[in-house]
This record gives sequence, structure tokens and C-alpha cells, in this order.
Amino acid sequence: QKQINKSGKRFRDSIPEDDDYDILEQFKKSYDEVLIEYSSKISKLLSSEKFSFVMVGRLKRTSSIIRKLQRPNNHGMDLTRMSDISGTRIIVENILIQNEVINKIKENFSLEREYDYRKSEKNYKSVHLIIKAQTNKFLEIQIRTLAQQTWADESEEFGEHAKQGFYSEQVGEYLSMLSDILFKIDNK
Repeated sequence: QKQINKSGKRFRDSIPEDDDYDILEQFKKSYDEVLIEYSSKISKLLSSEKFSFVMVGRLKRTSSIIRKLQRPNNHGMDLTRMSDISGTRIIVENILIQNEVINKIKENFSLEREYDYRKSEKNYKSVHLIIKAQTNKFLEIQIRTLAQQTWADESEEFGEHAKQGFYSEQVGEYLSMLSDILFKIDNK
């Protein structure tokens, strides 16, 4: 763990050593089992409750991990404490179902943190639940409506930084207008 965190600090300070990339890749691979196990458990739970949903899982891209470590507001973050290295996204039809899914997950898993971005001033809307696996590794569960997913898909067409507000004024106006429209769709 100390070696992983030292590598993370070197990435944060933009002075990685050659071995740091291998250490980071091995650390990411250690999340494979957590991702598969918990995605399966969540899928079985939601299916047994007769929810209609789409679910996808992923490990965070190496470049995204490094960028996150380098953000000024994450300066003190240890790599081993990063909560979104593995994640699964659940897409449901509307906010009512989204709330039901959130409650089911909270009832059945050990919740570490919850981030509700639905009423945020930002264009990005979603709910993120962080659960802690028995291995002390985290899994981020993003629960989005179809409208919220539409905005996320559209924003990614403008590059990975668009969700964080790095885009031209014209793109910003478009994404803001789209976010407002989709928010209204979600809220009838």
C-alpha cells in the first residue's frame, strides 16, 4: 500500500518513474474481482425486484486516474483511497425508478458515501453511491436516468474534460441548454 501511494504521489507531482506505470496497472487489475462480484450482486438484486435497467462496468482509465490525482482539490488524496477506480453505471427510465434503485442499493450494501448531483448548479446530473467491498476496495455506482445519460453521452462528444467545464463558450451554452431541457424532462 505504501508503494502504491508513493507512486500516486509521483504521478500527482508529475515526476513518475518507469515502474510507477506498472504499479498503477497492477493496482487497477486488483479491482477486477470487486467489479465483477459486485456488479453481479447488484444486477441480481435489481433483476429480482423487476427493475428495467441497463448496467455497464469499467475500470477507470489510467490517464483519468493521473488527472484526478493532479487536480488541486485532490492534492492530499492517496491512490489507495480513490473511490472510483472501479465503477458500474446503472441507467433507468426516470427519477422515480432512480430513487427506488438508490434505496435498494443502500438497503443491501455497505454505503460509504453518497453524492447526489441532480440539483447541482453544474450541468452534470447523476447520483453516485460509493460502497466498500469486504476487501476494503471501493466501488462507485452511478445511477442515471435516460435523460441524465443522454447529457453525459453528448458532453463526452466534446472531449473528456467537458464534464468538468473545460469547453468553448458555444459548447458551454449548448451543454447548459441541453442540461436544462433534460432536467425538465426528468422532472415532468
